[in-house]
Amino acid sequence: MMKFAFALVSLLLASQSATAQSVDAYTPEDLNSQMVYRRAVDAVIWGLPLVGEEFVRQAYFRDGKAKYNDIVWWPKGGGWKNQSPTPNVNTRYMYFFINTKQDGPGPT
Repeated sequence: MMKFAFALVSLLLASQSATAQSVDAYTPEDLNSQMVYRRAVDAVIWGLPLVGEEFVRQAYFRDGKAKYNDIVWWPKGGGWKNQSPTPNVNTRYMYFFINTKQDGPGPT
C-alpha cells in the first residue's frame, strides 16, 4: 500500500511539473492588450447606466416639458415613444432632477 501511495504522489508531482513548464509566459504586448480589453469591458459595464440616465434626463426636459425641480410621471409607462431604460416597463416611475447650482441645496 505504501508503494502505491508513493507511486501516486510521484505521478501527480510529475504531471504538475510538466504542466507548469508548458505554460507560456505573457509578453508585455499580450498584457497590454488584455489590459485595454478589460478596460473597454469595464467602460461598457459602468457606462451603460450613465448613458441610460442621460436619456431619461433628456426625455424629462424634451418630452415632459419640465424644468429643474419639477416632478414628471409618465402615466402610460414605457412604450415606443417613451423608452426609459427601466428594469420593468409595466411599473410607473416618477422622475425629478434638481439643480443645486441654480437653486441652492435648500427646499424651493
